[in-house]
Amino acid sequence: MTFKTGLTAGLLVFVAARLAMPIVRHMTATRLATNADAVPLRPDVLVVYYFRGNVRCAACRALETCSQQVVSERFAAEAADGRIEWRAIDYQQPGNEHFVTDYQLLTGGIVLVEFRDGRPTRWTALPETWNMTGDRKALANYLEEAIRKVGFSPPAPERGLKSTYPCRIS
Repeated sequence: MTFKTGLTAGLLVFVAARLAMPIVRHMTATRLATNADAVPLRPDVLVVYYFRGNVRCAACRALETCSQQVVSERFAAEAADGRIEWRAIDYQQPGNEHFVTDYQLLTGGIVLVEFRDGRPTRWTALPETWNMTGDRKALANYLEEAIRKVGFSPPAPERGLKSTYPCRIS
């Protein structure tokens, strides 16, 4: 094989790889869109995402615990019937990098995402939560207020449940 033939073959492989990269990225993104961690159970839902890294400090764990408790305790009826979901996702895990771009994350944290007809329609990041990890009561109140402020009004549940918002976080 001559140098010219080898160079031509190498350039063709390079061009083919460059053309294939966007296709592979699209296929990966499509696969990730069906990831059980990313897709809500109902078509109309508010998802409270807690994005975390693979190394976690005490503040990270406090934020995760508190946000999960706020959803499960203060929004118990909505969580029980699926109108609000809480999800913890490691954004550094291979395949989850798109969350950094999707929600403009600089680091982990809480992001509220409203889904309509199974698609995200709007989102709100809550970076201020990191300043409150030392005061769980203030953090819980801030999270509850932020969730209510989103103004999400999912369809009423078929069972006619009325919401009560017990607060067990001290």
